[in-house]
Amino acid sequence: MIRAVVALTVLMWMGGSPREPVQRGAGTASVTVPPTLSFQIPNISVATVATGPTTVSFANAIVPGAEVLRISVKADGNLTKAGAPSIAASLISWTVSGVNNGTGMNGVLSTSTYTPVFLGSNGKKSGSLNIAWTLAAPGTNVRAGTYQTTLRWKFEAVNP
Repeated sequence: MIRAVVALTVLMWMGGSPREPVQRGAGTASVTVPPTLSFQIPNISVATVATGPTTVSFANAIVPGAEVLRISVKADGNLTKAGAPSIAASLISWTVSGVNNGTGMNGVLSTSTYTPVFLGSNGKKSGSLNIAWTLAAPGTNVRAGTYQTTLRWKFEAVNP
């Protein structure tokens, strides 16, 4: 998990290293997100659930005016394993649970578009949710084993 204080509006994480934020607002928050997503695939003909849900959280959020925190995610690329064909990131879906101080959104991972996972409630300075990741059966052109992708997170102060 990555823990950091981020400038809100746009900040993206890639591979566990923070990138420079685009400063459009004066908001900040301390956030915790997973930098990568891995699946141990024992059987390529059935869906695989990632081991345990991951937790995404924020604290000490300061957002301008009546805005709230929105958290979105996308994959940097498809799932890969050395010496094996890749698996499309779009086969990964998620469900949220245990949402605190906002609304969680289920979705499907993309390599081209950020998909929202959380929208904070007005006036809340902290929040969290658990994400359970599922990989649909990848098909016969891949091999069993551990596949991984890097996640990129986006934190924005938005009008609800």
